[in-house]
Amino acid sequence: AVTEAYEFLSSQQKQGTLGDDLGITAQEEEYFRESCQDWLGVSADVVEESKKCPMFREWLQGKTDAAMLWNSFFSLHGGLAPMLRPPAALLEGEGVTATRTRRKRK
Repeated sequence: AVTEAYEFLSSQQKQGTLGDDLGITAQEEEYFRESCQDWLGVSADVVEESKKCPMFREWLQGKTDAAMLWNSFFSLHGGLAPMLRPPAALLEGEGVTATRTRRKRK
């Protein structure tokens, strides 16, 4: 069920039904990037690539503690829908700046 839902969403995006603008603001993207680091300990780019992998989506249906953590994260952060803006949106000057300071963990 998860794979079918992801592939349907992906096919809609490829056909242009959803359009290139996914409606993700710079603030939403930044929140998603920080949440990926805080919750999962990996970058948002790794999370987005993982969503595309059929083996990952199959693993996500398992009952392990790690799969449940990822499922909880997805339920609060947009599910399997893309949460990073397309590169064109980043080039328009609203992207994440390279000079931003990182928060230190306590």
